Amino acid sequence: MNEIYKVLNNVPNIEKIYKSSNDICWQNIVKYCDNDKWFLIDFEFACYSPQYKKEEGLEKNTHEPEIREGYHDTSTDIWSVGFLIIGHSLRLPIEIRNFGETLMKSNPQERPKAIDALTDAKELYKKILTFSE
Repeated sequence: MNEIYKVLNNVPNIEKIYKSSNDICWQNIVKYCDNDKWFLIDFEFACYSPQYKKEEGLEKNTHEPEIREGYHDTSTDIWSVGFLIIGHSLRLPIEIRNFGETLMKSNPQERPKAIDALTDAKELYKKILTFSE
């Protein structure tokens, strides 16, 4: 959960400049070797949001459905973070799995904004840390 929280922490910064990464996946997440900071790399598919162009170069099974349909916005990055959570492990606590599923809602308008998802992730992270102590 720590790495997911750290990655999600980057998404509001991307949204502030009206951009969408469109390619948040484990291959594009790097951790500094000398501290606990994580960051996103490879912005080849980044675009202004909203976008009315189909993205053909992204894997169908690991990227949000609407990105191949034409119209997409910053909610595609939220879906991707949800996909990271769900695909991370089969042994996720139910609260984390539910959070991931919320981020992956099929209707992009029902997905939380990045700042709201980050707030929810902080609360969930605190709850898990408190529970595990």
